[in-house]
Amino acid sequence: MRGDAARKRDQAELRAAVPRTSSADLFQDQLDKARENFNKIQQEKGYAALDASQLFVGPNAWQQMAGSKEVDAIVIATPPYFHPQHLEAVVAARKHVYCEKPCVDVREL
Repeated sequence: MRGDAARKRDQAELRAAVPRTSSADLFQDQLDKARENFNKIQQEKGYAALDASQLFVGPNAWQQMAGSKEVDAIVIATPPYFHPQHLEAVVAARKHVYCEKPCVDVREL
């Protein structure tokens, strides 16, 4: 089984393969760290930095991102108990979506 650090590195590399246009987080400090990290990756790949108007923070950030006309696809990387609500909103917004974890915990069945 691969280590957690290797898995996180692979996920970051996969996300960097496509230009990132937006980011969202519940907390401003986490959004700032993500922006810094992804702007560095964007620059290395020759892509534009993240536009400040496409950075969403707070409990409704996911809804704002889903409603953005600049966003074509969304990676849902929130805790699993939020997945059904987030997935429904993203699909309703007619965006492509990748959900990192299952929508249902098998222990709930």
